[in-house]
Amino acid sequence: MRANFEFINKLGVDKWCFHDRDIAPDGKTLEETNANLDEVVALAKELQGSKIRPSWGTAQLFVHPHYMHGGATSSELGVYAYAAAQVKKAIEARFLETIVAYKKKIGFNGLALRANGFYVLLGVVKFDPKTVSAPGFSKRF
Repeated sequence: MRANFEFINKLGVDKWCFHDRDIAPDGKTLEETNANLDEVVALAKELQGSKIRPSWGTAQLFVHPHYMHGGATSSELGVYAYAAAQVKKAIEARFLETIVAYKKKIGFNGLALRANGFYVLLGVVKFDPKTVSAPGFSKRF
């Protein structure tokens, strides 16, 4: 992590991206895995300072063998529940305060609500095939 941010600083880049399992390894239990992620996220927040921000961070639900049939698509309830817990933790690690800060920058005109520590962007996304725009967004894609 230190080498990553040293490299980012030398390049003058102000964004970085990550998968949860790429920056913190699996533990023997979900609690241990979450503790590993918490430790690395705390270090990342310290190292990124005030000028570097995450562009995206997400749960990696495709490499581990228990996700061979998918995480959210698995018919195995235990796998599905574990994937849901992993996604929840990845959302927490993603520094979701940036959603509120960037919602206007990305052109979202809907509401950003915080509930139980999570931000939710309200709006229905329907793509217009002619303009490829989405209701609630002011920018055309």
